[in-house]
Amino acid sequence: MQNLDTFNNEKLEYLQFLNLSSNKIKVLSSIVLPSLKRLNLSENEIAEITWKGHNYIEILELRKNKLRKLKGIQKMKNLKQLYVCENELTDIRGL
Repeated sequence: MQNLDTFNNEKLEYLQFLNLSSNKIKVLSSIVLPSLKRLNLSENEIAEITWKGHNYIEILELRKNKLRKLKGIQKMKNLKQLYVCENELTDIRGL
């Protein structure tokens, strides 16, 4: 799997936990999953966050990716836990 387009699906409206770790996802793009509380994207190839945030995610795991910036994370109003160790972070502004 290389992107999140599959999860922009009305049939998954009650999904609360999504584990997409250890794939080949390169870009963190917008997803429409209104009940999602926890998203695990660890061990992918994510270098860029292009989404505008997600209103309901409380736990976001982005360990072992290629992130340099956390742009877009500040728009996540309900985020309580963020895991970003083992990335290539050079800029944490926006947290």
